[in-house]
Amino acid sequence: MPFPAFLTFGHVEDEHEEDPFNTTDLADLPISEIIPSFGAVHPFEGMRLFLYEEEAIALYVALEALLRFLRSSYRQLTRKRFPAISKTFRIPLPLETELKPVASAKVATLPELSSELLELIELEEEEEDDDDTYDELEEAELAVPLRDDLVPKDAFLSLGMIPWESVEKLRSGVNCYQSMNVKKAGEGMPVILIQTTRPKAKALIEQIQTEGGLRGICFNPGEDPSEGQGYDLGILQTQNSSLYLFGEFPEADPTHIAARRKWEQRCKKLKGYCGLIVARGLTGASAGNPQPRDMMALFEAKALSAKELGLGMLQLMPEINF
Repeated sequence: MPFPAFLTFGHVEDEHEEDPFNTTDLADLPISEIIPSFGAVHPFEGMRLFLYEEEAIALYVALEALLRFLRSSYRQLTRKRFPAISKTFRIPLPLETELKPVASAKVATLPELSSELLELIELEEEEEDDDDTYDELEEAELAVPLRDDLVPKDAFLSLGMIPWESVEKLRSGVNCYQSMNVKKAGEGMPVILIQTTRPKAKALIEQIQTEGGLRGICFNPGEDPSEGQGYDLGILQTQNSSLYLFGEFPEADPTHIAARRKWEQRCKKLKGYCGLIVARGLTGASAGNPQPRDMMALFEAKALSAKELGLGMLQLMPEINF
């Protein structure tokens, strides 16, 4: 064959298409609508989508010889070891060629070259597997599965402290209590209080229990790049390492700054412990000021630093709705 030939496939209507970038998926078409195109790669002419007569004859002989070789040797080729096979075929030529009526074509396997190619493929697959494993580990490390479906959007949030007398009553009075054996220190326990409706409070508590309990509470830096606004993100971490957003507080808010300062001081006195209180009554008379009878759960947990959580600066990503 004078020059390398190639075979492409197209749609029967491609030649009538006005769009040169038509991206019809041939796999979706019936065989009757798919047509082959034979071409050649010429060192001077470049790639062309047709063959000259002598090139077409050479391609015909090569394909016919290869077909006969596969038919006669397929049993040997299906074995695990790639055998050395060499066969010569006499291929009748079309009468229109005005050449000799028969052409001779030799087809042979190249076991050594095949082994080398197989080794290259296996090596590439091993490298891809290693890359995939590395990528998976890297993605797992970089992924931030921060969810916001635990705390209801309309819940009342409070960052503060309850005195030890109230803590003791809650420990024995609430239906759900998670103990961390926190020892008394200072004036009371620093707590995050979440008040919502009774059904939502119950669902929140059950979700935390399902995930093994509450591991820690953290405040992590965040920002909204579009507005240049910084936030203090309140995050709950359950024992199975799930992360839930419970509040977004403007970092420049003086009220929050003062509350955070007291929070950290109180957590330090308790050797890094704090608490989460879940209360009902958001739509009742005690909305925004839950009473002891409204409190349904007390989870004692660790006060985690942003460094311990290891999330770094979190950025608000805009939602795009189509």
